[in-house]
Amino acid sequence: MAHKMREIRGWLDEIDDERKKFQLTDHPLKPLSIHEERKQTWSFVQEEEIVGREEEKNLVLHYLLDSNMECSVSIIPIVGFGGLGKTALAQLTYNHEDVQTYFELKRWVCVSDEFDERQIAQKILRQDKIGEMEQVQQDFRQLIDGKRFLMVLDDMWNENVELWHKLKSLLVKGAEGSKIIVTTRSEKVGKMIGTYPPIILKGLDCARSWELFCRMAFEGGKESNDKDLLAVGREIVQKCAGVPLAIRIVGRLVYDKTLEGIDLSYLWNCELWNIDQLEERIFAVLKLSYDHLPSPMKNCVAFCSLFPKDFSLRKQTLIQMWVAKGFIQSSDEMRCEEDVGHEYFMNLLSRSFFQDVERNNHGDIVTCKMHDLIHDLAQFVAKHEYLVIREGKEESHKDTTRHLSYDVPRGNWEVSTSFLKFEKLRTMLLANTCFFYSMDHSTFDLVASKLKFLRVLDLHGSNITKIPRSIGNLKHLRFLDLSFNQIGKIPKAITRLHNLPRDISKLVSLRYLRLSDHCCLEWMPRGIGQLTSLLTLTRFAVDDQKMRGKRRSARISELGGLNNLRGSLEIRGLQNLRPNPKEAESVKLKEKQHLQQLSLVWLSDKSPKVAFED
Repeated sequence: MAHKMREIRGWLDEIDDERKKFQLTDHPLKPLSIHEERKQTWSFVQEEEIVGREEEKNLVLHYLLDSNMECSVSIIPIVGFGGLGKTALAQLTYNHEDVQTYFELKRWVCVSDEFDERQIAQKILRQDKIGEMEQVQQDFRQLIDGKRFLMVLDDMWNENVELWHKLKSLLVKGAEGSKIIVTTRSEKVGKMIGTYPPIILKGLDCARSWELFCRMAFEGGKESNDKDLLAVGREIVQKCAGVPLAIRIVGRLVYDKTLEGIDLSYLWNCELWNIDQLEERIFAVLKLSYDHLPSPMKNCVAFCSLFPKDFSLRKQTLIQMWVAKGFIQSSDEMRCEEDVGHEYFMNLLSRSFFQDVERNNHGDIVTCKMHDLIHDLAQFVAKHEYLVIREGKEESHKDTTRHLSYDVPRGNWEVSTSFLKFEKLRTMLLANTCFFYSMDHSTFDLVASKLKFLRVLDLHGSNITKIPRSIGNLKHLRFLDLSFNQIGKIPKAITRLHNLPRDISKLVSLRYLRLSDHCCLEWMPRGIGQLTSLLTLTRFAVDDQKMRGKRRSARISELGGLNNLRGSLEIRGLQNLRPNPKEAESVKLKEKQHLQQLSLVWLSDKSPKVAFED
């Protein structure tokens, strides 16, 4: 280690010499703040505020509601390269009120890179487990038989006519008037499959492009009084060729740099505008916006490359992973890392790195997605340290790989032991949620025994039934997801983790304890009330008074001091308080001001239980 330290110091000295030679000066990044983030939220454009596309929207609606077609199932292709708004146009029409009432059945499926008729059919059926094609076909025909349906196949790349006809043969049982919208970047695909002529998206006209740019670049969406800024803006918009995604990205960049008082002439003079190929230029625009992010946010964007395209990212889980990875930086020790992570997320959202947000009843963002081009960018910048393993593709072992994700949509696929090559792994995810993976106890034991540097371990839905005692070897682990597994006992060895010390009452670093609906705890371990860092506790089980001494279970009064809890909390087993109802007052619910949802449950039946192993 001493030799490595000397080597690093040598590099730093060389960098310092270069800085002095070229007379470079330090300009520290302006720290982000909650106040600044709120000031900027105006510039984030919701889907319903999409500029232009009225003509195209009306044409798609005309096709969808057209009842004069000779064939029972008609296909509407929407064609255009990335960033033009194909998916947004499909969303506008898919959710239109007339379309809602016209079709009996509606489904949206992201096709993306792999075209597999069985997988697409199961997505439409909303089946998780892989099944035999014959059964899938029968289930599919039963679903659509006699119904007028609308299906969207988003981001289709397949140019193989035979594969398309196999899928199309499943769809002929729909009632007359059924429609399929296909979005694709390939004009060949549009002509190959279309019943209607392809709707080929072009860039926005000059007026619409400028309107969108102003929304993103100027306070309140109104033109600036700065003539020089307007001149630069108009030239930049012209070079964006009417591509909405590029205009949003560069518009937000202009807004941020104007706020910081930075000269924008470099934006016009940069070499990316000299790129002839439009698609390459658009990607360069996205890269330019990424380059101007603060370093911690760059890490957050790169981390998202571990998830598949069109994946619904859960905002809270994503932020928790960022925190576990040490990506969140704050100069204010009084601020919670999760609050700073929320600020990172909202800033990335306002810069169009995220889109398609879904909110809960409280108006809080629950999930979001990444545009395909942004996902391509994330993969591009993350290529040296991040690796996604897909079915049928060879794994390229690199010494620099630190983050590993399995994106294999097959229910009978088993997690292989090939991960053992990546000894310095920091992250291991089972990213795809469409189908369950399979990981036996011995493989899980190898993960815990060999990958000792892991900080983030996500093994949800992997058919695990037992946690190995070797879990205690993961001293650096900060995020562990074992949800949607049939685990009967939690070994005491889990409390040997460096960040989760010996006794549960000493787990002072524990921030999240999420118990899914499939987890039916009968009681909570004594000392849980001392976990003062807890921000998330989704469930608390009140034990029978007669059993407390035998199992050393917690009294409900231990909830009294956990006043930092956020989100939702369910208190189960309240029938056990009937002998002593006064005990309920010790929970002090009035002091839990961050809670948004509270569920109180009285149980009358005996369901399967999960215990803490001694």
